[in-house]
Amino acid sequence: MKLLSMYNRYNVSVMVLVFILSSAVSFFLIKQILKNEVDGSLLRVKTKIQSFVEQHDRLPEVNLLNDEIISFKKVAKPGKEDEFRSVKLFIKGIGRVHLCRQLIYTLNTRGALYQVSIINPLEGTSHLTRLILSVTIITILMLIIATFVMNRLIISKLWRPFYQSITEVSNFKINDAHVPDFPVTRIAEFNFMISSLKTATTNASENYRILKEFTENAAHEIQTPLAIIQSKLDLLVQQDLPAEHIESLRSAYGAIRKLSRVNQDLLLITKIENSQFEKKDHVRIKEHIELKVLEFKEIWQLKHLDVKVSLQEVVLSISPELLEILIYNVLGNATKHNHNGGFIHIELDSGQLVVANSGSEKALNRERLFSRFYKEINNSENNGLGLSIIKQICEVSGVETAYWYEDGTHRFCFSF
Repeated sequence: MKLLSMYNRYNVSVMVLVFILSSAVSFFLIKQILKNEVDGSLLRVKTKIQSFVEQHDRLPEVNLLNDEIISFKKVAKPGKEDEFRSVKLFIKGIGRVHLCRQLIYTLNTRGALYQVSIINPLEGTSHLTRLILSVTIITILMLIIATFVMNRLIISKLWRPFYQSITEVSNFKINDAHVPDFPVTRIAEFNFMISSLKTATTNASENYRILKEFTENAAHEIQTPLAIIQSKLDLLVQQDLPAEHIESLRSAYGAIRKLSRVNQDLLLITKIENSQFEKKDHVRIKEHIELKVLEFKEIWQLKHLDVKVSLQEVVLSISPELLEILIYNVLGNATKHNHNGGFIHIELDSGQLVVANSGSEKALNRERLFSRFYKEINNSENNGLGLSIIKQICEVSGVETAYWYEDGTHRFCFSF
């Protein structure tokens, strides 16, 4: 979930809770205030009655007073002082039962005690309560909506530099000369983040350039003397020398060739890791496999290998150079680690390429299989980089690799 969505969720939840609580509090406060106002009105009527009795020494005519409902009833003993009640009575003017406020007290005039009841309907106050509450709710609701809209617009605008910076970093490629164009903002935290990202991308580009130059120069500088040494050894081996010297020269010649292959393979892995084979094309895999099968045909015949090939037309978006290397290494691996009279089966369909071959009678170590310099036999002439190159090519090409061993058969599966 995005930060803005999460913020809006919490913000709306809090505002709804505040809205409900404030509406309830407003309702009860307004109701209590208006009830107190009605009670005050009843007390004012009581004061008028008291003044009339004191001046005229008799009870007033109820129809001469205001709209309140007033009644007098003789009692034997005085009751409570100013007792307020909430009662429901049928009001003729309203035509229905309505909630009213009633004030009851005892009045003494001409030696007689009267219980005075003053009733004031709450119809007007109820309407006023609902009106005030409606206005309050509408105001709060509009405030919440306005706050939500403003937060969404303002926060989206405030966070725009962040998303722009992330987009620039996502599109940044270490081997590309393009420098990320970070936005300008007045927010201190975003400026700090952008400054850090600028430093990181600049340092990464510079370190990549230095490493790339070093790798290419080192490989070139190493390959040149290796080629010279190899050519000199070729000349020495061809001369008439004692047998023990010839054997030493052949051993040195083999070591030089192995070192040269290691140098070339490490350079290739470095180029793959540095994304120097980014150019992809829609390649027909079947054609490339058929060409490699022809190249390995003579070797397979010398080892008396039973080769079965089943290929379907498959088009894959991949670097042609990397596909060439991948197929060569896969078939070369199946050939080198095979035995005379063994077999190699190659199957290609729309979903995967499977290469199965005979070989050692035990499974390879799956955890270390694609590790660099991993060799099942320590004294093997293999440099242990072939499967590592295969794995590296598959990772940059979006191809999944799998290996399993069953019934004396080693299977490598490449899923597109």
